[in-house]
Amino acid sequence: MKYGLSESFTLDLTLVPDFSQVISDNLVRNLSPFEQQLSENRPFFTEGVDLFAKADLFYSRRIGSRPNGFYEVESTYSDTTQYSIQKNPNVSTLYNAFKITGRTARNNGIGIFNSLAKPMYATVNDKINNKTFKVETAPLTNYNILVFDKPLKGQSFIHFANTNVIRMGKARDANVSAVTFNMYDKKEAHLFSGYAKASVVNNNQLDAGTSFGLNYQKVSGKFRYGILANTMSPQFDKTDMGLQFDFNRTSQNIGISYNENKPKQAFLQLYEISSNHDFQWNTLPFAFRSYQANANLFLLFKNFWDVSLSFETKPFAPTDYYQLGSFDKKLIYLPYFYSAIGGSSDSRKKLFWNYYAGYGFSNIKNADYININQGIRYQFSQSLEAGISGNYTFDESNIGYALFDQTLNEPIVGRRNVTEYEGQINIKYNFSPTMNLTARFRHYNSFIQYSSFHRVDAIGSWQQNSYPFQANFNENYNVQNVDLFFNWMFRPGSRMVLSYKQWLGDEYLLNNQLENNYANNVYQIIKSPHAFELSARIIFFIDYSKLKKT
Repeated sequence: MKYGLSESFTLDLTLVPDFSQVISDNLVRNLSPFEQQLSENRPFFTEGVDLFAKADLFYSRRIGSRPNGFYEVESTYSDTTQYSIQKNPNVSTLYNAFKITGRTARNNGIGIFNSLAKPMYATVNDKINNKTFKVETAPLTNYNILVFDKPLKGQSFIHFANTNVIRMGKARDANVSAVTFNMYDKKEAHLFSGYAKASVVNNNQLDAGTSFGLNYQKVSGKFRYGILANTMSPQFDKTDMGLQFDFNRTSQNIGISYNENKPKQAFLQLYEISSNHDFQWNTLPFAFRSYQANANLFLLFKNFWDVSLSFETKPFAPTDYYQLGSFDKKLIYLPYFYSAIGGSSDSRKKLFWNYYAGYGFSNIKNADYININQGIRYQFSQSLEAGISGNYTFDESNIGYALFDQTLNEPIVGRRNVTEYEGQINIKYNFSPTMNLTARFRHYNSFIQYSSFHRVDAIGSWQQNSYPFQANFNENYNVQNVDLFFNWMFRPGSRMVLSYKQWLGDEYLLNNQLENNYANNVYQIIKSPHAFELSARIIFFIDYSKLKKT
């Protein structure tokens, strides 16, 4: 339901929502210590949420995400001789969600968001005792956001946000608040901005953390520059309702750029040259993490083609505190140098082409990195459009957690060659201005081949600490999705949606066929059993104001 509370404020409400009719996620084989960031495709969470995202505390995919205890059930009851997992939902069901957004007569923004997720349970059968029981994988959970946005003169503003997650029983609760501001001078040529954030997490004990940042930038003119400094305490944690890839980090960033719009060169519309330098330290105990330098050149030509050149390096071996963080260990990565070229043709033309190619290397042999991406889209007519894209990545420098040695009581890391392929076909056909069909086929493939195993010493070094080679750790991982959507808007605001979605069941691995190439994987996966879903939905909006008059 969408209801106008006043001329300025709108209520959006959904009860027991079904979000299945959205495009499938672009899942990959994630070897990093952090979760994969997923795009938001659910209309309820993409419309009118800019106000909630301003303080960078809200990651909407937290709502209705995979239950926290999903993998614990898979691990605890993995012995198929004794247990059979009959049901283990991989998404949480919502009872409801609503948001109220708008601005007052003085243009002050106010936003309220709330959602209630039902408790989730896995069903397990004990074969030996012939007994079936349930395991809670997520408790009853309430998500809440409150934001206030105060515009100041020009583009300046001050913003307050608070997120609150309350879980039933003794499960983890969290509360995070943030104040952010942007202050421009009278000519809006200089910007001074900053933020202060605080988190309190109750997980059988209270943990409080803080994060602060200040930023100064010259934002107009041909020559621009900026400096940013921020710090985050070890206990700062916004992950219950936000997304966080850094913990216990202090950093400083310096950037400069020179850009010219309508330069003297007859073939150019604009160009920009920029350089960026990022320094990172561990906050507590204070220790150097990494230094990264970037240089970029962007050119936009008169024919609306563009090209970008970029250079990136971490000349000193960076120290990672996350890959082995759960074991209270750090890991020293390889230093590297990386360069790339990318660009695209005129997107207004029937034929549109975009490309990217990058190459990197390190200070030891056989540690190269290659990334190539190509995409072509063609508009056959006003009704039909089709596109195909492909991505290839080859990484010889990848190193990370591989196994835990019970005898040594320490984690073992592995050096591995990671080869990734991704192909995607998109088709869109418009029957009329109010009726269309969209289709997508995607196949992702990751080959992981281990070349050596290593112990890690107290300072994170591994190169000189070899460990006996372990077999059967290589992977041939595949994800395949088909998405078909038929949309018909039969009256303003009202529509019918028919959808067909097909994906792999649990057959993600072809480890018995490690010699396969990408084409063989696509063919064999197409032949393998798939799960599918066919659904129909009618959304009919009634204009309450007209109904009231009658």
